[in-house]
Amino acid sequence: MNQCTHEDFIKKLDLKFPDRSYEIISEYDHNTIPLLIKDKYGICEIPPNALLQRSNPSVKTAINKTEYTVNKFIEQWGDTFDYSKFIYKGARAKSTILCRVHGAFEQDANMHLSGRCGCMKCANENIGIRLRSNTKEFIEKAVLKYGSEKFKFDKTTYVSATEYVTITCDLHGDFEETPNRFLNGQICKKCSYKESTTNYHILKKRRKNSVLYIIECYNEEERFIKIGVTSRNINARFSDNSEMPYNYKILREFRYANMKAVDALETEFLRFTKTATYNPNLKFSGYTEARLLNIKDPLLGMFDVYTDNLYYLAFVNFAAAYDNLFDEEVLKCGDYSKIEIDSVMKGYEIYKKITNEL
Repeated sequence: MNQCTHEDFIKKLDLKFPDRSYEIISEYDHNTIPLLIKDKYGICEIPPNALLQRSNPSVKTAINKTEYTVNKFIEQWGDTFDYSKFIYKGARAKSTILCRVHGAFEQDANMHLSGRCGCMKCANENIGIRLRSNTKEFIEKAVLKYGSEKFKFDKTTYVSATEYVTITCDLHGDFEETPNRFLNGQICKKCSYKESTTNYHILKKRRKNSVLYIIECYNEEERFIKIGVTSRNINARFSDNSEMPYNYKILREFRYANMKAVDALETEFLRFTKTATYNPNLKFSGYTEARLLNIKDPLLGMFDVYTDNLYYLAFVNFAAAYDNLFDEEVLKCGDYSKIEIDSVMKGYEIYKKITNEL
């Protein structure tokens, strides 16, 4: 005989999730018999045991998936579009949406919910003027920051602050970078990389702990990779639900004292995986660094090679400062942080492995 009543279950749910945004509209009968759940988008069916394990209403559990999705569209776009012909067939399946100016167009639910892509005719009508204006403003800011000699912008077309543009370095030629990162100091990779690794000791004056990480994010509907850099512990970086609304596991982390070297490495990984960009359903700080799950293995392989290279360079540059002689006591007794010491020692282990193999 089932001892748990409807009231008992609601008390359990309220105690565990006091801020839940949905209401139960059917009577509890058994832990595995789905309940009707209502949130602001529609009605869903979810078993009580799943609710107690943090399952929330979503299009996957919605009874009327089209109605549920359309209500999310309206929250995103208001009355910009007419959804009378839209039929939900899956998150990535296209269906008909009616622009009130240009008529029907096809788009999938994920793309439309991103808020960045609606009617392409609307988007294109004034794009020429907008791009010319934004490109001019970006170049003016860049010249103000770096001067007019080091970089040229003949091939630059600004689209948004986070979409890559082509910039020409006077020493190394064309490279790609996002406008916001370029204006924040992420210049030509070859210039930056050389400056970052030339002298391990001079850089101590501007050192700051930095962690490059790769995490796998997931919930019941999605699973993807995220690349990022933080100056904090990774779990502290994502301690708040607004910072990371997904479950996650850490695949790789690289701690290094030179922030510029770590930032240059992050830029390289983001460029390498650009074609695998993924747009999560739930937005959070850094969601533009999300990547498709199928890039995981080659990305992790690249991560291991590149980070080992920086560890090795840390060892080589330290030894070079002492006439190419490595003295562990000098390292540990000198003015070096724990991360600097760890970096040099890891590089030393790589050096020993290489010389043993030779």
